[in-house]
Amino acid sequence: MLPNMAVFADNGVSGASHGVGLRKALLKEDGFSASSFVTLSGSNIFSILIGLVTLVVKYRFPPSIISARFLSSASVIANPKTDLLYIDTLHLSFLCEQISNRKCIVNFHNYDPEYLLELGRLEKSLLRSLAYRYESFISKIILRRLEKIDRLEMWALTSKDLDLVRLLLKHSQNVKLVPHQLPKFGASKTSDSPNDSRPCLDLIFIGAGGHGPNKEALDFIVNILDYDARFVAHIVGPSWQMQSHPRLKFHGFVKNLDVFLAAKFLFICPVFSGSGINMKVFTAIEFGLPGILSQFTREPFNVYGKDFPDEEYVVVNGKDPKSWADLIIKRSELLSREK
Repeated sequence: MLPNMAVFADNGVSGASHGVGLRKALLKEDGFSASSFVTLSGSNIFSILIGLVTLVVKYRFPPSIISARFLSSASVIANPKTDLLYIDTLHLSFLCEQISNRKCIVNFHNYDPEYLLELGRLEKSLLRSLAYRYESFISKIILRRLEKIDRLEMWALTSKDLDLVRLLLKHSQNVKLVPHQLPKFGASKTSDSPNDSRPCLDLIFIGAGGHGPNKEALDFIVNILDYDARFVAHIVGPSWQMQSHPRLKFHGFVKNLDVFLAAKFLFICPVFSGSGINMKVFTAIEFGLPGILSQFTREPFNVYGKDFPDEEYVVVNGKDPKSWADLIIKRSELLSREK
């Protein structure tokens, strides 16, 4: 009997990488006995143009720019003997039609039409805004195409994503709500910095700079820094356009987050827009990192009920930097007493 095969798309961003790991753990419990990772590398304009032509001519797939970027990496896992196929992005779904497998699962987190449309509204660059709106249109075509495949399931991470796609597909029976497996709080071990008894005023934010909601979060974090000279914000993730601030530290893409997720760090997530679940929150939970969340980032985790470690996170309902700064100080003092 052939082993089950799960195929994951990993775009190299810290939060997404951890999300892939969490999904892998869940699917392993469901019988996936082997996994193959697709690491997406950067694509230039020339390779994207070739990918667009290949999608249309070879795969008869909608001419999606996102799919074209994925194409060169994804083609290496086209295995006709695959028994079960899981794809971690809607825009790799053309593989389902190329592989004669018994069942195919496509996750559409962060690639649903409404999410891409919102990115188009937030994007200040006209060219990128038009690209996001175009991909939103293409995503609708892809979803309607997937609806016709009987052996395929489409998985949502949140109730919001599920409702939006069901509204588009009306009577579809193959759209399901399947959250990631929530890690147990404190399960991962982190190393404390030696001989450091300072209050926990080192802040950490995780995310890519090319993402509109993350850019908004950084602007908000800069405002928070102005309220207390002890605050130092560490930004972990690629593609940031660095801002000049003496207490703002950019670290770029970090493969091993253990270096930064020491006990003295406080995770903050002032994100107020987007879709689905913020994978950066999963990362904080996975590493046992306490923190402060916006109401927007906490709400999608209602799908987990009592499994979410609410006692380790303060939720702020609002965009007042002073309120965030006050809560950071209170939380830091509490953590300092607990040491």
